[in-house]
This record gives sequence, structure tokens and C-alpha cells, in this order.
Amino acid sequence: MKIISNIVRIKKQVTAVVVTLVVAQLYVFVLPVMAIDTGYHAPTNVVSNTGWVLPAAAYNSDNIFAIADSGSDVVQYGSFNFNVPTGATIDGIEVSVEGFTFGVGSRQANLSLTWNGGASWTSNKTTNMPRLISSEATRLYGQSNDLWGRPSWVSEDFSNSNFRLKIDARDATLSTLNIDSVAAKVYYTLDTTAPYTSRNVIGGSTQYDDWYFGSDAPVINLTTETGATIFWR
Repeated sequence: MKIISNIVRIKKQVTAVVVTLVVAQLYVFVLPVMAIDTGYHAPTNVVSNTGWVLPAAAYNSDNIFAIADSGSDVVQYGSFNFNVPTGATIDGIEVSVEGFTFGVGSRQANLSLTWNGGASWTSNKTTNMPRLISSEATRLYGQSNDLWGRPSWVSEDFSNSNFRLKIDARDATLSTLNIDSVAAKVYYTLDTTAPYTSRNVIGGSTQYDDWYFGSDAPVINLTTETGATIFWR
């Protein structure tokens, strides 16, 4: 009798687990498209330089200046150390330039970007830095929806071997362009609109630990109140 009683008790427990799983609730979430940016990244390498004095001074905002005093001065900055996720949609690029012009004229520069290590360049944007050191300022070129004349970019374009910023000084009479710092920011979108599935599992309580966005890894990591971790797509 005792053995039969134990068997009945075990059958009841198994039935209870099965019933709990059957009535577990199913949820489907559709998450919004997420617009993100990298934040400003300063260059860490002068890839090439013609004529600029102290070009590496533009890595940091510290009142030590990279200086151009001729219309033939050209510098290329690289190694911005971006980390744009693979598959992200690139929305825009913004470049920050801090500095001023000094002298009789007002020397400015053309800014352009490369996505293939200098083999090709975007259209130019011309600086409009203020005159005199008392008017040092930060000016922004490009914005969240500006692709600098290209139809599209991909994440690989922003690798250290591909992406560069070129600053090509323009002619001006007896004047210098003085740059304290330069930096660049990439705006991009992650498509998270594919549905993700979640459930209340045994006990009715779940905790969301991690979300994995993108079509390449649409996975949810759920931890139940019993400590079990479940993954599914």
C-alpha cells in the first residue's frame, strides 16, 4: 500500500507540472527601431601630413593647436576606434572641429571623409571657424541624417583601416588655421522590429537578463524564479 501511495503521489506531482506548463502564458513583443550614436571619437593616428605643424595636437582639447599656414597644407586623421555593430543602418556622420583662425585673412579648410582607406573621398564641407583666439569655438559639420554625399555607408566603412578624416587648408592672406581638437560621431539604427517571444514559466515569474537585437541573433535569455535559464528564438 505504501508503494502504491508513493506512486500516486508522484503521478500527481508530474500532472501538476504538466498543467503548469500548459497554462503558462505566451507573450510576443515587437520592439521599436532604436536610433543610436557612437558618441564622439577622437583620432589616434596622423595617417599622412603635408605642411601642418603639430598635427597630433588635434587629438585632445588642451589649447595646444595643430596649425596650417598655407593653402597646400593637408592632414589625414585615422584610427577613431569606432565600434559600429555589424548590420546597423548608418543614418549620418558628424564631425566636430574646435579652433579659430588668426591673421589678416580668414583661413578655413575643406573637410572630407574616406570609407576605403583614402582611395575615395566624400564631398567637401568647408569650415567656418571664428577669427582671433578670444573667439575659439567648436563647430559641427554633418548631422544625424547627413551621409556626406554618399548614398549609403556600412559598419565596415568605420574600421580603423578604412575611415579617415581629411582637413585640407584653403588659401588665405597672411593667416593661420589653428585647431585644438577634432572628433567624429556616427549615427546608426538597429532594427529590432522582429517579434521576440517570452513566457511566464512555472511560478509565473520571469526576469529579463539580456536582449539580443538584430536578425543575426534574435535571442532572449530568461531566468525563472527557480534559477533556470532558457534561450529560444
